[in-house]
Amino acid sequence: MLKAHNKPLKVDKILLASFAPLHILANYYSPLKAALCEIDMHLHWKIFTESEKEKSVLKVAKWFHDEIGLEADNILIQPYHQGGVTYPFNTELPTTEWSDSVYFALALGQRVARGWQIFSSIEEELVAWSNKPNISGATNVQISIDRTE
Repeated sequence: MLKAHNKPLKVDKILLASFAPLHILANYYSPLKAALCEIDMHLHWKIFTESEKEKSVLKVAKWFHDEIGLEADNILIQPYHQGGVTYPFNTELPTTEWSDSVYFALALGQRVARGWQIFSSIEEELVAWSNKPNISGATNVQISIDRTE
């Protein structure tokens, strides 16, 4: 059973996926992930921090995951050549449609940062960057989706 605001939400997943406006789907993104059958678009995240302490980076990572409400896979903390570390990870998007994937990626990105800049042809791929994260300890955030996945 899905939950919204800690209350049970009874919903037919086909109706939810087919007829709910996208701004409503974004509000129920975490439960929607579990409700939809086909999920094969991946949003690639890269979080930049100035701290090189693993404990601090993991704390920032936890805050990010709490804000976006999703679990991550392929987690790896890497040193960044300009100082600090990067924390790349992937999350699944609850759609196979390209335009919906771009919408969900940007909606999730706005949960953790503002002032996004897009550095790609949005018809082929999404690469967006923000140097205004809402999460203390992070300096920059990059998100990307490759349409060829």
